[in-house]
Amino acid sequence: MMALNHGAGVDQAAAEEERLLQRAIEESKNMAPADDAANPDVDRMTYEQLMELGDNMGQVNRGYSMAEIASIKAVNWYIGRTKDESCLICMENFEGGKRVKTLKCGHDYDAACIDQWLEKEKRCPVCNAVPF
Repeated sequence: MMALNHGAGVDQAAAEEERLLQRAIEESKNMAPADDAANPDVDRMTYEQLMELGDNMGQVNRGYSMAEIASIKAVNWYIGRTKDESCLICMENFEGGKRVKTLKCGHDYDAACIDQWLEKEKRCPVCNAVPF
């Protein structure tokens, strides 16, 4: 009988702790001003407000610098130069004299296409490997 009573006390303590935690969370939400531009409350925003916020914040650049991208050597393409016959980004066939870059993983790309990709991403578009 004693063990059963002790278990009820533990359940009560856990319920009280949960209630206090929920209360603290609610109070912290009310402390931040709703119209603070530096700390917007996205939980209370409409879809249109969220879209506007995304437009105003812009895109975060996660890619390489132009100097880093330029360090990948570009060569003129010729028949037999690469295993691929076309750029895996723009899907255009490689032609003689076209500038091609080969990433460390072995994938070949039109130099302009891969340069543009690497400005935004730090991975190979096909296999997600580190490019160099």
